[in-house]
Amino acid sequence: MKAAAIFLAVLAASAQTGEDARPLLRSIMNAAASAGSVRAEGVIARETADPAIPRRETRFKLVTQGPQLMRYQAGSGAGQVLQVCDGVSRWDYSEASRSYTRATQAGEKCAPPAAWWSGLMEGLASATVTGPDHSEFEGRMQPCEVIEAAYASFRRRLCVDPARGLVLRERTDYPAAAGIPGAAERSTTITYSQIVYGPAQAAEAFQFQPPAGSSQGGFNLPLMGEGGAGSYAGLGFSPPRVISKAEPQYSPEARQARLQGSVVVRLIVDEEGVPGDMQVVHSLGMGLDEKALEAVSAWRFRPGTRGGRPVAAPMQVVVNFRIP
Repeated sequence: MKAAAIFLAVLAASAQTGEDARPLLRSIMNAAASAGSVRAEGVIARETADPAIPRRETRFKLVTQGPQLMRYQAGSGAGQVLQVCDGVSRWDYSEASRSYTRATQAGEKCAPPAAWWSGLMEGLASATVTGPDHSEFEGRMQPCEVIEAAYASFRRRLCVDPARGLVLRERTDYPAAAGIPGAAERSTTITYSQIVYGPAQAAEAFQFQPPAGSSQGGFNLPLMGEGGAGSYAGLGFSPPRVISKAEPQYSPEARQARLQGSVVVRLIVDEEGVPGDMQVVHSLGMGLDEKALEAVSAWRFRPGTRGGRPVAAPMQVVVNFRIP
C-alpha cells in the first residue's frame, strides 16, 4: 500500500507544466501493457481541413486481451462496423455493404483503432506537459494534465489522469500529405467515457460469426488463394490464380505513423491474366490504398476458365502492410 502511494506521488509530481512528459507517457504505456486486458468506450470524432467533408462522430466499444485479441464495435444502424482479431485472422464487417473481409494476422499484433497506447514511445521526438484541463469521464468532468507530443509526421495532444495512468482524451493531427490526392490536413479525437484495466473477457468476444445474409467482401466469392476451385463449383468455372506478385511499398506518411493493416482490392482478371477494373473495398488511408492498387496492377494471374477456355473473372485480393 505504501509503495503504491509513493508510485502515485511520483506520477503526480511528474505532471508539472513545461517538464518532459516522456516518463509519464511511459508509465501510461506500462500500465496498459501490465493490465493484460482492456475495456473502453467513448466517441471518435474525425474532421479535415476540407469544408466539403463534414465532421464525423462515432460511438465505439472496445475490448482487448493481450496483443492479438480484439473486438471493436462502432456506429449504429447502417453505419455500424465490427472488427475482430481472434489470434489467427482479422475480420472486418460493414453493415452498410452487409459484407466482411478476412486477413491473416500471421502472428502480428492487432492494433485497435482506440486505446492503443503500446506505441506511445515509438518515433517520439518530444513530449511536454503544457498545463491542466478537464474531460468528461465516467459521467462527470474529471481534471487532467495535457501532454503535447511531437512525432515525425504527426502530433498528439493527450489529456491524462496521472494518478490512475489513464488517457481521458487524445487528439492526433496529421498534416496534408504532399503528392497524395485528397489528403488534406485532418485530425482524429478520441474522448473516452470509460476505461477498465484487467477485466475478465469471455472467449466468445473474440470470435467472429458472419451476420445472417452477409457475404465475404460483398461477393459470394472467396479471397484469392482460399476455398479452392470447389468454392466456385456452382458458378461453373475455375477461379484465377496468382502466378507473380509485386510487394507493396509504404507511403512515407504511413511509415512514419507506423500504420499497419490490410487493404482489400476488388478487381477483374481478364482472359490474359491481367488485373483491371480495380476498386478498394477495405481502406487503410495515408496513401496505402494507392500503394496497394499500384502493387496489384503489377500482379499477374493464371486466368479463370470455363469449359477449359480462359474467361474474365471477378476476384478479391488482400494486400498486407506490415512494418518489420
